[in-house]
Amino acid sequence: MATHEYDAVIIGSGHNGLIVGNYLAMAGLSVCVLEANDMIGGCTTTVECTLPGFKHDIGSVALGAIQSNPVYANDELGIREKYGFEFIDTKKNGATLYPDGTGVVEDGDLAHELAQIAAYSPEDAQAYGQFIQEKARLLPLISTGMSTCPPPMGLFVNQLNSTPEGRDLFKSMSMSALQMARQWFKHPKTISHVLKISTEVMVTPEDAGSAMWMMFVTVGNAFRSGSLPKGGSIALPNALAAALKDRGGEIILNKKVVKINVEDGRAVSVETADGDTYVGTKAIISNVDARRVFLEMVDGYELDPKFKRDLEQIIPAPMSGVMQAVAIDDAPHYKAGPEFDDAVVVEPIPENFQDLLDGYRAMVEGRLPEKRSLCPESLVPSLFDPERAPEGKHVLYLWQLAPAGVGEEGMDWWKNHPEEVEQFARDIREHFFSYTNNLSEDNVLAYKVFTPDFYSEWNDNIIDGNITGPGAYLFQSYAYRPLPEIGQFRTMIDGLYLTGMGTHPGGAVTGGGRGTAQIILDDLGFDWDDVLDNK
Repeated sequence: MATHEYDAVIIGSGHNGLIVGNYLAMAGLSVCVLEANDMIGGCTTTVECTLPGFKHDIGSVALGAIQSNPVYANDELGIREKYGFEFIDTKKNGATLYPDGTGVVEDGDLAHELAQIAAYSPEDAQAYGQFIQEKARLLPLISTGMSTCPPPMGLFVNQLNSTPEGRDLFKSMSMSALQMARQWFKHPKTISHVLKISTEVMVTPEDAGSAMWMMFVTVGNAFRSGSLPKGGSIALPNALAAALKDRGGEIILNKKVVKINVEDGRAVSVETADGDTYVGTKAIISNVDARRVFLEMVDGYELDPKFKRDLEQIIPAPMSGVMQAVAIDDAPHYKAGPEFDDAVVVEPIPENFQDLLDGYRAMVEGRLPEKRSLCPESLVPSLFDPERAPEGKHVLYLWQLAPAGVGEEGMDWWKNHPEEVEQFARDIREHFFSYTNNLSEDNVLAYKVFTPDFYSEWNDNIIDGNITGPGAYLFQSYAYRPLPEIGQFRTMIDGLYLTGMGTHPGGAVTGGGRGTAQIILDDLGFDWDDVLDNK
């Protein structure tokens, strides 16, 4: 039961926590990161979970969202130049496959994408081009705010209302993807394509606000080539950890924080499960969801009853998913043609968008989607990064959206019904294989299935299988994420700050911890530009 003292103590070694730690260390602060598990990275990790030599991402995989963040774009922490973190240019960003053997490849060439759409609907091709050109103006409004602290919600809305682009963006924040898709497109293939895109942040196409995600991802895919982190997603936290250690920071594994001690309204220390105490003289930063922080960990502070109730009433994401890490003896060759074989993300989806919607409605109601509604997202990272698998073999990432809990049993269903889970997983694999010319169960060397309950047990930051945190609705986004009182990274407890997917900008690997670092350093009297000069 030892006591240790640092300027800043960070709970959790997810990429956001490591980013915060690096900026604080650049400012000259002593930093300690406490990690409950035996490896760093949180959901940004790569493991050999099927067979030796097959390196699978079991959480985040492509990491595309961080590329516009100055952490990467300006290499503010040196993770590219000094620590070797890099993306492999895969040229083709993604592809959508339809049951009739056709599809659409997204390779950053808008004219090529429009030509593929025109093959089945000239009218939609024209509309798609107009949609991309018009909505591309809004992209900077979304991306530039992802790496800084969001303004107060009222100010944010007023700022949006001051320009035509801002008003258009706010409109998309209030609409569903289905509403926007039907405004613009006619053919069911096109509608299915954009509706599937809208679910990247675990919202359904009928949820208010999903139109913004549909627009954001669709436009981004139209102009950028694909990429994957070299060495797997673990390469990012590995680079951040190496940078932090070189700046004098410490990372301690197998140290689960169970209590945050508050004295006279200020967070002063944390206690770990083994009885040790870590004092944070200037700041304590939690990479863990606010519900865990305030309802389970904070000690010595009486929560306002309404705030406590609001925490308990945070709206979860409407769905989770089942991920399969599959070791295969050949790369997929798609029936749609060889130009699809080297797309980084390939998604077979129903041609009839009503089948797609039926699947999402089933998940919201706590039911597994039927086979006709399956739409697994697939990646074969070893196509572009051969060191991820033995020579001639490959790793396949299969992600199928699914309910976090099924029926009255909720999340316990996944443990209570292993045979049905196994059949569901096999249905997903066979559905994916049916879009290829060369793959079947005979090509599977080994596989491992990860269900929503696994993710919640594996990572304390994942509550009820919500892999991207609280539901990504407008009322739980920006300065309201997860609640207005704590939506700008500070809390009502002096010295206690939040970061991670439960805060702005939400789930996915965005590097949002940069915004938390800016707030902490500002509170401590540091000039941000001066800190960056210490790179």
